[in-house]
Amino acid sequence: MVNDNNLLHVEGFPPELDGDVVQCLEYLGIEWAAEEWRVDGHDIGVNEVEKICEALKLSSTVRRLALGYAYIGTGGTRCVADLIKVNTSLRFIDLTHNSIDTEGIGTLVEVLKTNSTITTLWVGDNEFGTEGVCMLADLLKVNTTLEILSLSKTEIEIDGVQSLARALAVNKTLQSITLNCCRLSDQAIKCVCLALDVNTGLKHFDVRANSFGSKGLRYISKTLAVNKTLEAVYLTKKGLETDGAQALADELSQDQRVKIMTRAD
Repeated sequence: MVNDNNLLHVEGFPPELDGDVVQCLEYLGIEWAAEEWRVDGHDIGVNEVEKICEALKLSSTVRRLALGYAYIGTGGTRCVADLIKVNTSLRFIDLTHNSIDTEGIGTLVEVLKTNSTITTLWVGDNEFGTEGVCMLADLLKVNTTLEILSLSKTEIEIDGVQSLARALAVNKTLQSITLNCCRLSDQAIKCVCLALDVNTGLKHFDVRANSFGSKGLRYISKTLAVNKTLEAVYLTKKGLETDGAQALADELSQDQRVKIMTRAD
């Protein structure tokens, strides 16, 4: 490694990368040519994610960027949004549990409205709540590239569920949505199921560990009867022991598309 006018020329790294950026990538154990950059679990903050994103602007090989539990916040999310504007190789972005608020998710959504490369987005367990979910619903109405969306551990009020349902009713490209641990009620499940009655694209529907009971299960059962595109609906045993829900769950489990899980994560 040679330091020449603040540029670190390291085997595998482009010489135009700033030395501080290279040192950051080396510290995190990132290999330049790898298809996946995993930074999840590192408390890196905004400065480090900015360096990572600056490096990725020069990459044409990285397909997956995992920043879950990296605590990048809204400032770091802006860096990711700026990256998406210029990078054309990324397909998967994980921003789970990063303290992203409505401003941060709004910035990301605006960029993704015109993006044609990102197919998988994980943004669960953040702080944008119902307002942010409504923004993501608006995204689903116009984006024709996104195939997988995870909103795991996002507390969604009925307004957000209704917005999401309206989006699912018209979206034709999303194939998987994860809504586990979102405190979805019977009414919330009804809204989503009515949308899935007419949806022809979704294949995987994950609603594990929510608040609905037997009524919600009946709505799911009715949807499965009319929707032949769905390949898997994920439920958990926990929370379905009362109000006749367990009997309905047992009945639903006869459908090979229904997966009764023991864990919510």
